[in-house]
Amino acid sequence: MSGPRFLLLYLGAGDDGPWLRLDDGRVVDRGEGFAGIPVPDGDPEVAETVVGIVPGPDVAIHWVELPDLAEPQAAAAARLMASEVSAERLDNLHVALSARRDGEDERIMGVVGADRMTAWIAEGQAAGYDADALVPETLLLEPPGEGLVTTESGPLLLARGRRQAFAVEPELLPLLGDGARISPISADEVEARLGAVLTSWPLDLRVGAFRKRRRWRIDWPLVRRLALLAGACFLVNALIQLTLIARYNAETERAEARTATIARAVLPRATRIRDPKAQLAERLSSLRGGGVGLTATLGGLFEVLRTAPNVEVKALQFDPSGTLRVTLSAVSGGDLDLVRTALGARGLVAEAGDLRAAGGRQVVEYRITGS
Repeated sequence: MSGPRFLLLYLGAGDDGPWLRLDDGRVVDRGEGFAGIPVPDGDPEVAETVVGIVPGPDVAIHWVELPDLAEPQAAAAARLMASEVSAERLDNLHVALSARRDGEDERIMGVVGADRMTAWIAEGQAAGYDADALVPETLLLEPPGEGLVTTESGPLLLARGRRQAFAVEPELLPLLGDGARISPISADEVEARLGAVLTSWPLDLRVGAFRKRRRWRIDWPLVRRLALLAGACFLVNALIQLTLIARYNAETERAEARTATIARAVLPRATRIRDPKAQLAERLSSLRGGGVGLTATLGGLFEVLRTAPNVEVKALQFDPSGTLRVTLSAVSGGDLDLVRTALGARGLVAEAGDLRAAGGRQVVEYRITGS
């Protein structure tokens, strides 16, 4: 797999502007005139980065100290600094900052006219290239350890130091160099080091209002992968649901089998099992009886009789309609009336039959129902 690819367009030179194509740090093609740039060879999966190289004299480069500020604050501070050192109109002033490096407050500031930025971008677009970045020509030189390196660019010299980058007439170089050691290098040496410089270019002028607008497009390979993933998720979810349905059906069948077994055990032997749940409910209802049920009615009666030791139960019968017939005897009718009153206090209604005498005791039949 090849390394990064770059197409360098030297903007500002008109229709016959030169261009270079780099592949993995090596110049693989060159020419003049953007209209005749051929389609790149090599792996089509490796994208080519288009870099517009703008004239060095048109961009003022400064090194500025900026503390650890948020990017909007740093941009505002840089614009204020640029307005003090540039003769450009404030409304036509474009300022770009290099990326912040960890542990360093010093950053490169490029100052250029906004009209020039517009013209450079339009020049590339007219040839069918919307540059991914705009880099000043002076920053294509690698900074030396000390002094200045220079190379020829037409009638001017491009100079680069650790904290200097400018284009100048040859006779003015000693003045601007301030006595620094000057090391001229050839164009071939500059090209040989372009790959390393462009891997992390020091300054991109396409920021702020001139930032490249990315066109939204459908990534069909990604769409296909997402569709496959969604289909796989749907299939897995369907399998889970089918498994749960099968499990629930099996559990239901086992529960129905257990209910049928219980029904056979508690229902009369001659009963045919058709609907175990309904038949068990019917059987339970018949055993419980109507009204409040046998248990509640009989329990209330026995609680009352505990407090009436002189009262005896002679007969007891529960009607499926919910009525409890009980025959009570006592020495006096007053004891029987107390039982009736106590039943009423417990929410039971006791209808008394005729009071009669038997064996020297008073006997009465109560029909007890829930209120």
